[in-house]
Amino acid sequence: MYRQQRQPQGGLTSRSVNLPPRSANLANKTSTVTKPSASPPASATSRSNRKSDPASNEKVSDSKLEYENALAQLQLIQQKLRQQALTACHLEREALEFYYSHVICFEGYSGEPMPQQQSSSHHYYFNSTIARARQTDRERRATEEQQLQRERCRVEHLEEELRSSVVMKRLEEERCAVRSAEAEKEALERQLAQKHAERNSREEELQKQREKLQQMRREFLEREAEIRQLEIGKRKQMEDMETIRLQLKTQRGELDSAQTELQRREKVVEDLQQTIERLSRKK
Repeated sequence: MYRQQRQPQGGLTSRSVNLPPRSANLANKTSTVTKPSASPPASATSRSNRKSDPASNEKVSDSKLEYENALAQLQLIQQKLRQQALTACHLEREALEFYYSHVICFEGYSGEPMPQQQSSSHHYYFNSTIARARQTDRERRATEEQQLQRERCRVEHLEEELRSSVVMKRLEEERCAVRSAEAEKEALERQLAQKHAERNSREEELQKQREKLQQMRREFLEREAEIRQLEIGKRKQMEDMETIRLQLKTQRGELDSAQTELQRREKVVEDLQQTIERLSRKK
């Protein structure tokens, strides 16, 4: 609870502190202490007293005394546990106060003055070791930046003085000539690269046309082969048709001869039947 209340508002960079979880252990110990069982009802006690003898009453009084002693010891233990829990909470509060006062600071704080420094609830963010180190580092960087700026001004002044001399003028002319030559060279290189790119594109197009022509030639050869196969099949079909005609003619002749033979045999059978009928009548 205390840790959540003292949690700083805003983004923070912090390192975790390994505090002994004494309060949690004490709470666990407190929760694990067994509660005393409820005392028996008064009516049941009175009934048992009426039915029991004096010896049993003495035992009951001894048990009650032991029970009260146990309750007193339990209350004493609970009081000690509460005191220990308060002590642990106080220690935890002191550890967190030390942690907040010496370790953490605002995230991204670079040491510059901020309005929160005047706040009593945020003073430890700016009085910690890290915050003071960042303030020192910021002051050092500001000093170095000023020195660097002075050195830059001095170098720029020296360069300006050198440019004003005759030697530097001649050198500047040579540099201008070199820069112009380099610019022309870069322009020629760009043109050359463009020509190379155009040549590569033309070669790619030519290669595509060659591949397309080869594909067309292959297709033409395939079509010629298909036409030859069709012609061969046609000739074969014509030859098969002529053969079928001859076979049909032969089969027709055989059919005619078979019909003639059939008629002759039917006539013979008819003559035999007539002869059988005549013979059967004579009998």
